[in-house]
Amino acid sequence: MLRRPSGADLDDLFMRMAGENLTYTGPGARAGDPGLPGYRYGEYVEQLGSADLVWERAKEALRRWEQHHHAGAAVAPVGAPLAVGTDVIVTIKLGPAFVLAPCRVVSVADEEDRFGFAYVTLPGHPEDGEEAFHLERADDGGVVFRVQVVSRPALPLLRLGGPVTALTQRVVAKRYLAGIRLAVAPVP
Repeated sequence: MLRRPSGADLDDLFMRMAGENLTYTGPGARAGDPGLPGYRYGEYVEQLGSADLVWERAKEALRRWEQHHHAGAAVAPVGAPLAVGTDVIVTIKLGPAFVLAPCRVVSVADEEDRFGFAYVTLPGHPEDGEEAFHLERADDGGVVFRVQVVSRPALPLLRLGGPVTALTQRVVAKRYLAGIRLAVAPVP
């Protein structure tokens, strides 16, 4: 869209998403490079620190979708729960356009030393794939934020722009890393 989507635009898209099947059914992003023809795999990692406070703040940031918000993306509905089956629309401005990306949460981890979720694309998303966002805490207390992506452009026309879409994926993933870093930074 060349304008910011309205509430009515989002409501319309949510109605069309209801009951839709996932557009990607291959190996999960956490499985590593699936080796599927035409798909790209990316893994992006950010060291966040080693205090228990960092771990708790990072978990709370993921629950509030802060990695998306700090990356310049809006998530609808506001306050969407991290629960399997939750549908969301991620809206991000890329150049002059607003890209609407419908997704469904397909896994949630809430373990002692691992926390996060993964979502998969729904019809209407410009990509076909999965993104996983996980925090991991090492034995020494170090907290790492990991974004893993397996995707390809959903439309044949977009597939022609392979290098551009790969660059866009990297840029957005790095925005997520910067976003979580900002979300857990100490308040001055």
